[in-house]
Amino acid sequence: DAVDNYRSDENVPEVVAHAGFLFLAEALLDDLAPYLDVAPEHNLIFTGHSIGGALAGLCTVLARTRDDDRILTKPSAVVFAPLPCLKSSEDTVLAALDLDETVVRSFVQPWDPLVRWFTEHDPCYPLVADSLDDDIYTLFASGPPRVLRNVARAILAAAEDWPAVRSVYLQEANQTFDHLGEAHLLMPAQAARYLADRLFALVVDVPETIILVRCAASDLPEALDHAFKLEEFSISLAPAGLRSFIHHFHPAYSAPLEELVSPSGGD
Repeated sequence: DAVDNYRSDENVPEVVAHAGFLFLAEALLDDLAPYLDVAPEHNLIFTGHSIGGALAGLCTVLARTRDDDRILTKPSAVVFAPLPCLKSSEDTVLAALDLDETVVRSFVQPWDPLVRWFTEHDPCYPLVADSLDDDIYTLFASGPPRVLRNVARAILAAAEDWPAVRSVYLQEANQTFDHLGEAHLLMPAQAARYLADRLFALVVDVPETIILVRCAASDLPEALDHAFKLEEFSISLAPAGLRSFIHHFHPAYSAPLEELVSPSGGD
């Protein structure tokens, strides 16, 4: 019901927000506000993964741009694999709101497809948009045969809510939202590793040893699309599809970052 009630975009100053995320973020702030200033001398940092990352970033923006006597400490955010949910005609969303880009810092696996959702470089929306009205269970219907297609069809056919979910998804997902602040790519320490991935598409595990590569979050989807091409054709290959979604789950972020902060065998 929330999606139906908040289907159109809602405006915040000079910025457009995804209405569903905005509704959830405002509800979260209402619930959290009584607990946010119990220790005003401390920093306040919102964090989250995936949808939680999107909400953490949006809550940070709302808390910093709205007059709210309940929130005295202005928060920042550290997020992992966030979905973009804001956009602006300015160079960046935070610049449009006169906020420093370091207010939101994100960490992203390059092969994670969900960080490209709701952007022009989303590899998943065409999979569903290409399905036929009389066969809503076949993804990428006009594409060549794929091993994952039969698996996906069986899963979707067994899901009672899929027809309704598909209808809402087709209306809502074709967006051009931007990421917030600074992005940090979790790159493997062995540079040749991802070259092999691109050539053979056989490596699906997550590298344990990484280096961080920083870029402007607003440039993230285009940069990923250029260096780590992932679209409806390639993601429908079994190894690429498996690798993509493995690289979104939280162990793909927690394990490499833990190793980076405290290397095995180190102090």
